[in-house]
Amino acid sequence: MCHVLSSVKLNSNGKIFPPFLGIKYSPLLESEAALSSSFSVQYTQQSSTAFIVVLSATVGVTLILAVVYTAFRVNGYLRRSGGFICHPKTFLCMITEFCSFISTCVFIVLTVVSVLMLLLYKFQSVFIFTLPTGASVILFSVMICLAFICRVRNTVHIHTHTHARTHAHMQAMQVIYLVWQQCTLDIFFVDWEKPNGVVMTTALQQEPSAQLQSVPTPVSIWRVCFAANEWNELQTVRKLNPTLLLSIVLLLLSIVGLEHFAEVDPSSLHVTTSQDRYSAAHSIILRFALTSICFLSLSAIMRLYMFGLYERFYEHKIKQFVDLCSVANVSVFVLSEELFGHYIHGRSVHGRADTDMQEMRSNLIKEQEDICGKRGLLADSDGQTFAVGLTKRFRAHYEAIMAPIQAERVEGHTRGSRAGAGPSDRSIQAYKSMNHFLCAFIDRGLQDLDYLVKDKLFLEKLLEMEFYDPLDRSLFYSNTGNSFEEVLFYGNEWALWQLDVLLFACVDLLSNSYVLAAVITYLSSWVLYFLRDLLGKRNIARKTLIDERFLV
Repeated sequence: MCHVLSSVKLNSNGKIFPPFLGIKYSPLLESEAALSSSFSVQYTQQSSTAFIVVLSATVGVTLILAVVYTAFRVNGYLRRSGGFICHPKTFLCMITEFCSFISTCVFIVLTVVSVLMLLLYKFQSVFIFTLPTGASVILFSVMICLAFICRVRNTVHIHTHTHARTHAHMQAMQVIYLVWQQCTLDIFFVDWEKPNGVVMTTALQQEPSAQLQSVPTPVSIWRVCFAANEWNELQTVRKLNPTLLLSIVLLLLSIVGLEHFAEVDPSSLHVTTSQDRYSAAHSIILRFALTSICFLSLSAIMRLYMFGLYERFYEHKIKQFVDLCSVANVSVFVLSEELFGHYIHGRSVHGRADTDMQEMRSNLIKEQEDICGKRGLLADSDGQTFAVGLTKRFRAHYEAIMAPIQAERVEGHTRGSRAGAGPSDRSIQAYKSMNHFLCAFIDRGLQDLDYLVKDKLFLEKLLEMEFYDPLDRSLFYSNTGNSFEEVLFYGNEWALWQLDVLLFACVDLLSNSYVLAAVITYLSSWVLYFLRDLLGKRNIARKTLIDERFLV
């Protein structure tokens, strides 16, 4: 193999004189094996040094901003959890937020840089700009994968010796932490339904001669089971359809042929190829640019369609769930942290929901014609969703009621509980106590546990944190949106989408195959969906005492 390096200068019109190369050869005898030969030309320029400097400076600025961002996020976490700075969960939160910020910033920078290079290189009328090579390409590849390896090392202790998976692994740590957090939160469905009359029964069914007693009619549990089922289905709903997105991306890149734009030949602006046409090698930077462009453009179109048409005129599953809670007379209390959570006020304005079709239709007509009260927590208010900051005294009461359930669960693991036995009498009594406690708390019926409804400040909304600690009274932050989305996949679409893009780019970087990248990304998305659905269902059954067999 022979390499010839020659330095040339551009003329005023951007053209160069090709270097002269003389090759001395001799005839080949028939008895000798045939030789194959090839010839290629690669143009480089000294701008690679500037490219490395720009990326290095970007990393430095990102690290500084990441420290500031992490400090704000950890401060908000400490307020919500009521924990201490020297705690394992606090360090885990710190590492996750730090790596997440770096991952996002690096992804944005590399996307902008690669797209600019694609445009400048492919659409130059005079050939004056070349692609980075050598160390610049290696640095670009390492930065694509910078976060992924770090996050996996800190989460599941998987070690790797290649630089081609780093960025996606970092993003994966955030998603793993996200799934773990969502599948361990506390949730309770508050049933506002009251007994409708009394029934006559004997104290002991075995003694016919016993005196009859009047007891309240039991309240049906099926409304709560129905609301829990809808919440279970809502846990894995996303704003974008990853299967459809990957299919269209693969169609554009491999079938339509947009991948040919990644060739290092600046004049290759075609999407089709043939055996007679010269096909140059592909550039890692240009392939990443095409991946980013396809994912970004298609995701924007899909999101505009979902927001502007589908969710507005067909169905909005988040808002439909809030409406369902009002019809079912069931509220939802979700505690994502020790002292922070979300509340969906589903108390029916008609007092009861366990009724027949005719009365339910009549109630809905009254709401439509505005001849009854509003669904909001406050009088003459439609606000039903709140972010909640709780006092330590409230948390102590909550833990005290849940203690029998936790103790029974520990005993069941110790001696081995029977499958399908269902909740015990002690757990059912704890469920009734919790329902009564939360109903009294929302109705302000507890003297030492009160709350204040207020709006968040602009900076609190911007930084996604609270500036005031709930000391004497809990704080209910009203919001026009649905803040409880953050405990679902629906409210974390950016992190999930970024993981899909980075994993797709990393697999393509290693295999140089868009098809393999799409297949592995789809499998990863499916596994994530399966785990979130399985663990989320178990968490609902464990925290709400609803048998997992009713969560279909």
